[in-house]
Formats: sequence, C-alpha cells, structure tokens
Amino acid sequence: MIVTDSGGMPEVIKDGVNGFVIGKKNYQELAQRCSQLLKDGELRKELGERGRKIVEEGFTDERMVKDTLRVYEETISGYTARKEERKHHPVLA
Repeated sequence: MIVTDSGGMPEVIKDGVNGFVIGKKNYQELAQRCSQLLKDGELRKELGERGRKIVEEGFTDERMVKDTLRVYEETISGYTARKEERKHHPVLA
C-alpha cells in the first residue's frame, strides 16, 4: 500500500515495512513508489506478507472487542464522573 502521512493510515502502514507513507500532494514520490512496486515483484511480496502478518496479529476479533469495550468503559466512567461533579456543584446541582 501507498498512503499519505495524514489521517489514520500511517498508524497501520509503516514506511518500508508493509507499504510506503508519502507526503500529501507529493505526486513525484507517489509516481516513484508506484514505479518501484511495479518493477520489484520481490518487494511487493515482502511488503504484502508483512502487512498480512501485522493485520492477523494486531486486528483479531478479540482485540477489536477488547478495544471497543475499553472505549465504552472510558466513556461511561467519564460521564459518571462529570455527573457526580454536577451533583456537588452549588450552581449546577
């Protein structure tokens, strides 16, 4: 994969490990990386295998459920804490 250095993709794609991360609107680098991948079958294979391994190890059903539950728990505990603060605030109570 070739992704830009904005948004969430650089969290998944590591430059030179499982793809390439390029600057936004850097058309020359995009063309260079495309050409590199088209010419080098072994590199394509290596990046693809590493990428697959990263996804298989890091994005399991168990991990996704665990991460989702953690977000819910953090959200609920934050809401509960704010609710308690409002209860004891003389103006907001």
